[in-house]
Amino acid sequence: MSRPTHFKRIVLNSRPQGDIEPDTFRTEIVPFSSLPKPGKGEVLIQCTWLSLDPAMRGYIRDVRSYLPPVKIGEVCRHPLLQTPTC
Repeated sequence: MSRPTHFKRIVLNSRPQGDIEPDTFRTEIVPFSSLPKPGKGEVLIQCTWLSLDPAMRGYIRDVRSYLPPVKIGEVCRHPLLQTPTC
């Protein structure tokens, strides 16, 4: 089985004013070659399961919180189940 050459990431496309709409997030297909190689003590992981948690609503709002907000164009924070690949 060959290794994939690209991966999918979900980024914040716009800040919702009310309900989260289909254009709030966008999916990007990115080549693995755009990532730096894992360094000493680092591993590359594969996401097996992704959680869409209600707490994400707080991350995507541009207000002060216990975590800084996700910026437009940044990868969204998600709890996930992962497997090391290297």
